[in-house]
Amino acid sequence: MLCPTSLHRLAQRRCTPRFCIYHVTEHEAYRTDPVVYSGKDVMANFFLHIFADAKVISAILSRNEALVPLTDVKTWEFARATTCAIVGVNF
Repeated sequence: MLCPTSLHRLAQRRCTPRFCIYHVTEHEAYRTDPVVYSGKDVMANFFLHIFADAKVISAILSRNEALVPLTDVKTWEFARATTCAIVGVNF
């Protein structure tokens, strides 16, 4: 538990707001270098970056492209699956 003196010191300490964002994906074309921001209007800059990313992601997802066929192994696994591999719940 903090005593009042410790709380006062904690409140006086300044922490610079900042954020870091980057895309992690198995598709190399969509990976990005980290964007690090620290300074004025952190939240405004964070949301500007998020909304710009949303436009890029929306453009990617809106393309009408054929799906890549499953491999023979994946087809076999799919046909025999009785449990969701992600959450472990039976179908």
